[in-house]
Amino acid sequence: MVKGNGVKEKGLVKTGLGQSLVFQTIDVRVIPEVMDMIRKSKVDNVDLGAMESFIYRNIANPETKLWIAFDGNKINGFILAYLVSPYSKPEVFIAWAYADPKVKDAMPMLLETTEKWAKALRITRVSTIVRKNVDAYERKYGFTLDSYNMYKEVK
Repeated sequence: MVKGNGVKEKGLVKTGLGQSLVFQTIDVRVIPEVMDMIRKSKVDNVDLGAMESFIYRNIANPETKLWIAFDGNKINGFILAYLVSPYSKPEVFIAWAYADPKVKDAMPMLLETTEKWAKALRITRVSTIVRKNVDAYERKYGFTLDSYNMYKEVK
């Protein structure tokens, strides 16, 4: 529950305005809904148990953020992001992002909130791995394709 603009109550912080509200939460009660949205993404090769465990272990970590888009009745989307240092400078990495496609303001607001967090930390790069709709991330959200993510199964 949130009272007023930016007032924290029971782990939720109001960070955006519009049809949806974006909240940073440390409330583990939202994790089952977040996991349902991850399942809706239908991304192959994701260990859902490991993802859920990561969220439970890190939801209160100040270097990890779980933001949710909420319309007053239900959660319409989320971003799970955390700080990484893959090179010499730290960056904000979006581990997972999902928004109900019917709620047009959810993803832009979630991304804006992520960028504001990066700016507050004087971080100049936000990165993610996009498995679907790469051109939409470039066109709609301003991301640039930097490299390809490659992997090799080790047995």
